[in-house]
Amino acid sequence: MTRTNAYSILCVFVRVFALYMLVRTLAGLPADYSYAMRLLRHDDSLAVALAGDGFELAVGAALWIFADKIARLATARPQQIAFESTISASEWQAVAFSVLGAWLCVDGFVYGSYRLARLAFFYSLSPGRALQLLPEDFYAWLVSDAVRMVTGIALMFGARGLAKLLGRYRAIGAPVTPAATPGEGDGPASGRSD
Repeated sequence: MTRTNAYSILCVFVRVFALYMLVRTLAGLPADYSYAMRLLRHDDSLAVALAGDGFELAVGAALWIFADKIARLATARPQQIAFESTISASEWQAVAFSVLGAWLCVDGFVYGSYRLARLAFFYSLSPGRALQLLPEDFYAWLVSDAVRMVTGIALMFGARGLAKLLGRYRAIGAPVTPAATPGEGDGPASGRSD
């Protein structure tokens, strides 16, 4: 059994939400770019049109980076709520990333299938004009759907590696304390008295 606390689980949830926010924003960039290009006038800036996406990416990155601080703020006493589990915190994180990956994959598949079915419908109506009947940002949304599917598949199959990478990242800043073994060293911890 592994002892897990609410703080560890909250860190997992914050990181999963941050990852979802980042993937959703990045996957939506082609469609947002297409939409912005249609609306821009000569004096408008593309950077201003896509500022919302930039803000979402910044918030998602901040959530990812400061997940531990946010979890600490959310729990009154981070170590207080503890429970025994056969699953460690890193395994919880891998499971959560896999579930998020499945969600993104299914979401991209469903919307991509809808768009391709719409293309097939327009083609059945008028084979010569099918592409003209599609909305202007059809391909941008199709790319968006494909990015969500590929990212979802990568998360489903790479969740364990991502969780291990996060564990190594967290260990970088942790102080290393050597484990004292009985019979070594001097002092009361060693059991020797000279």
